[in-house]
Amino acid sequence: MAIYFHTGWQRRFGDASDRVVINPASGPAFSVVSRPGALVTVVEGQVFGAAMNIARLAADRAYAIVSMRIAGTPPGVGIVPATFAAHLHYCFRTGAVPLMIAATLNAVRGNIDRLRTGLWSRDLQIVDSNPNRGGIASGYVRGNFSELFQRRDAGREMGFAGRIHLRFGAYNAANTAVNQQNAAITIVHEATHKFCGARDWLYNAGGSAAYIALLAMGALPPLPPLTNHQALNNADSYAEFVMAM
Repeated sequence: MAIYFHTGWQRRFGDASDRVVINPASGPAFSVVSRPGALVTVVEGQVFGAAMNIARLAADRAYAIVSMRIAGTPPGVGIVPATFAAHLHYCFRTGAVPLMIAATLNAVRGNIDRLRTGLWSRDLQIVDSNPNRGGIASGYVRGNFSELFQRRDAGREMGFAGRIHLRFGAYNAANTAVNQQNAAITIVHEATHKFCGARDWLYNAGGSAAYIALLAMGALPPLPPLTNHQALNNADSYAEFVMAM
């Protein structure tokens, strides 16, 4: 893999040397871009190359599972998990009303399809975050300029025009399965911002398995307050749904 050194000027104005192009084994090439004056390391190439494969394949699997449920495949048949209903409720607060469940499945499938299209794009760029903009956040995507003048509205999607920024230092200590998986989760979260216009109403990723385990023991664990409408426009809901399926 080629290693490039570039300046802030090159990166800002799109010089070709501002990126390392990674071609994963199971998908089109995408670009990993370092901060100005830095290098994309071999470990970063390995971690983000693997993470992108994980994210793409997880999104494809989630799309297939949701499509099967819409077509009538029962939970526990084929690749549809037996705990699908509980997982869907945890992520999107569907409740037990059939019409709401059906509407949620269709909305989720539409957004996952947009997510898949974005993740498989050759134009996708994964960029090291700017600590002056992102602080210690694991990742971010910049919104459109017009969003600065819009009020937070649960009924309106945001417009995210920026690239996917990840804090490389959170994942690049070593090329491990844990770092690959964590980077993949963040990629899906940020890609849902970028390609689906989702917001950050609630950070609730990582809790589906525990919720389902408590249900299996006969408990009825409470969930943090989030409406179905908000959940369908919440980036972490999709990250959890896609990656924990």
